[in-house]
Amino acid sequence: MDGYDEQHPDDRLTSNHPLLLMHDGKPVGTARLDVAGPRLGVVRLVAIKPNLQRRGLGRILMQEVESYARHVGLERLEVNAAKEAEGFYQSLGWVAVRSDRKNPLMTKSLNPGEIQ
Repeated sequence: MDGYDEQHPDDRLTSNHPLLLMHDGKPVGTARLDVAGPRLGVVRLVAIKPNLQRRGLGRILMQEVESYARHVGLERLEVNAAKEAEGFYQSLGWVAVRSDRKNPLMTKSLNPGEIQ
C-alpha cells in the first residue's frame, strides 16, 4: 500500500483490531476496525490482494468485518472509501455521507431495519 507505515502507533492501539482474511490457508485480504466510540467503528486499511480482486473476497471480508463489529458491540460503521470503491460499498448497503471528498465518507448501520 502506498503511504502505509507499518510502524504507525495506531496499529498497536488496543481499541483497533487488525483483521486478516484467509483463503485456502493463505492471507488474501486485510482490514482494521478501529473502535471510535461506544457504538461507532471506523473501517480502515481495507485491501484484497490485487491478483484476487473481483472474486467476491472483498464482499466476504466486509461481511466478516461487520460480524466482528457486532460481536464487539458496535452499531454503526464509517469508512473513508477510495473514490473507485464507492460503488462497492454502496452494493453492500453503505450510504455516502460526504461524496464530495477525495475519499468519500460512508456509513452503515449494523442494526437491521434502521434508516441510515
